Formats: sequence, structure tokens, C-alpha cells
Amino acid sequence: MRNSATRPRHLPDASRFIAEVLGERRNVTTRDLKEYLDWDDDEVLLLVAETSDGAFAGVAGVVYESWNDTGMIEWIGLVEELRGRSIGTSMLNQMIDWTRENGGRKIYVDTGLHSEKAIAFYQRNGFSREAVLKDWYHDGGDAVLMSRRINEYSRSFTALL
Repeated sequence: MRNSATRPRHLPDASRFIAEVLGERRNVTTRDLKEYLDWDDDEVLLLVAETSDGAFAGVAGVVYESWNDTGMIEWIGLVEELRGRSIGTSMLNQMIDWTRENGGRKIYVDTGLHSEKAIAFYQRNGFSREAVLKDWYHDGGDAVLMSRRINEYSRSFTALL
């Protein structure tokens, strides 16, 4: 498997996957993803995993928030039959590295409160629980907010006397 910057040929697959498999409330269209990518190269990273023969394998996206030096993972998911092959871990590591390179000190993700496999995946990758978000999802489901420190706080402030 290899991860690559989004290729236009995969945008329809990625948008359909986000809408149907990752459960976005509204259909995420190819146009939505193009707008997401056009937002700002310094603030958005969208990855698409593909098989060695070029077939769509999964998608991941993170937004960098410069106002607080953090990243927020928007999506990460793989075609079911390709799970367990370290592809998700590879995409997660790329999102962490990209956020760190942009100056990020911490990265966040939310997942369903009862999504045991997802929670275990993030915990294996250094994330810890920060909060439970009640009624977070459109269907009324609760979420757990998880985070991982990826860089020490680096800004210096001068005390005002």
C-alpha cells in the first residue's frame, strides 16, 4: 500500500467513502473535497491510501489550527478488508508528522464512545482520553475526544510589568 497526495481520480471514491462508511451526516461530494483541499495548503492535509495496483484503499484528513497550534483529525478510515495491515497507522503517522512540521503541539480526534476498536487503535498510537462529548453526533451519539502531544509548547511570552 502507498499513501499519496489526493489524486483527482480518487476524489469520488474518497467522498463516497466519507459519506457512506465514515458516516458523515450529509453526502460529502467530490466538490466538497476539492473545496477542502483548496481551503489552504498550510491548514489541510488529505491523504488517500491506494493499493499497489492503484485501487482506492482509504482516506484520512486533518485540519491544522494555527490559533492554538493543534491538529484535528477529520477522517480516517480504510476499506474493511484492508484493515490490520498498518495502513491506518501509516496515515495517522503522516498526519502527526505534518501537524508537527506545521508547528503543532497536539493532535485531537473524536470517535464514538463505544467504538472500542477505534479507541484501542488511538491508544496504541499514544492518544489518551480527554473528554466525553455528549450528543456529539447527528444521531445523538456520544463521542470521546482523544489527544496526543506531538511537540512541546514553543512560543515564548514576555511578562508585562
